Amino acid sequence: MNRFLFHSDAVRLFRDKVYNNIYTIWDIRGDEKEIKEVTDSESITHRGFEIKDQQTKRTLFLPSKHVDSMPIKIHDTTPVSYGRKVYHVVKKCNSVKIYANGDMSMREFVDSWFDLEHTSPEDLLLCKLLVVTAATNRSYFRICTGAGFGKDGVVNNLIEITGKGKNISTASPAKLFQLIDDGFTMFNELSGFGGEKLSTFQQFFLTTGEMGTNVYQHGTTGSDKTRSSADISDYGWIMAHNDPEYYISKGKPVFEQMFTSAVFNRVFPVYLRGTVADKHDFMSADKNFSKLVEEGMQDYKAWIGKFNWLKENMKKTKCKYQVKDYDFSVPGTDLGAARFWNNMNKLAITVSEYAKDEEEFHKIMDAVYERHKDYIKRITDLGFMYQG
Repeated sequence: MNRFLFHSDAVRLFRDKVYNNIYTIWDIRGDEKEIKEVTDSESITHRGFEIKDQQTKRTLFLPSKHVDSMPIKIHDTTPVSYGRKVYHVVKKCNSVKIYANGDMSMREFVDSWFDLEHTSPEDLLLCKLLVVTAATNRSYFRICTGAGFGKDGVVNNLIEITGKGKNISTASPAKLFQLIDDGFTMFNELSGFGGEKLSTFQQFFLTTGEMGTNVYQHGTTGSDKTRSSADISDYGWIMAHNDPEYYISKGKPVFEQMFTSAVFNRVFPVYLRGTVADKHDFMSADKNFSKLVEEGMQDYKAWIGKFNWLKENMKKTKCKYQVKDYDFSVPGTDLGAARFWNNMNKLAITVSEYAKDEEEFHKIMDAVYERHKDYIKRITDLGFMYQG
């Protein structure tokens, strides 16, 4: 794939072309119901679901027969008065679903994505492998870096092209609940809050980060009053933040001061190095992006098809190689071990699909382990590691 297909201007044009005014299954509100359209000559019963119009906030009514075709673009509606509401019944729509397709190799999928020059290409690769693992095979990683590493760019590329996932820095309890529908979240630079909001995040991470739990319970408050629980069996997330020295310099708490050891134990931490090196060359590129996107449409669809294939298949894929017996214990504590292994084993499946051979597999896994131990040492040397 042309690396400039992942340029922010190209991605924006692609999104406008493919995702603008798109309705997915998550836009449906409430249960299936019937409404009647009465004309001078007949009475027609429509069975379907309510959807809020993204532009006008009108209430759309989607016939049930179109649900399996979602995501869809709506082209024509007819207003129908029923009860005390006006429904705009969808008369014409088309599916924009991109089906799962495993033809693209994992290596091409990863290497083509956010392909910028970096002062540490190995660490940029590790970041992408961690992100795609969390997004496609329920797992939890915490990525700590210096400023300018590019972690936002990696995640935003994935979210904006696939149309799945969110990158957030704060959220209400109701919003946290809705994030599950997107299948993947990056929690970015969580800091500077406490009290009830911190408690809400703590509970969310404890529940969703527990591999043995497949349901998240939620009080029916806020904007989503139709459900009280959500399936989290396919929901993964990433935490991303700057190095602890940054927060110390700003007089802000580090992760280990904000969150309990139980949260620490659920999310595998690594310290990644380096910075994006070709910001001017790539970000300021003078290109005919409209032409680039038009010519690259099939490449985008192949890349998204591969992501959808990974989402469907990684949870039933086996690692090709034997993972080394790494020591994940945290000195002076009972942390790490089994819970960290859960995430490392998910990552190993991704790496085994990416690596050209067993030697490269172990090289990448060793690098992840070394970055993990680096983070543990940093936070321990600063005196913030949990005790006991």
